[in-house]
Amino acid sequence: MKQIIKETVDVYNEKRPHLSNLMLTPNQMHQQNKLIMKTYKTKNSTKKVFDAV
Repeated sequence: MKQIIKETVDVYNEKRPHLSNLMLTPNQMHQQNKLIMKTYKTKNSTKKVFDAV
């Protein structure tokens, strides 16, 4: 069981690119000198609108 978990974590961190990391693996993203953070904010996201219940 421990070996399967280790292999799964290795694949996730070393081999599988992530769209949110600009198609880099998590390890590649952390090793780069300049982090490029992708944001998912929408237009007018600074407005705080609360709906009445």
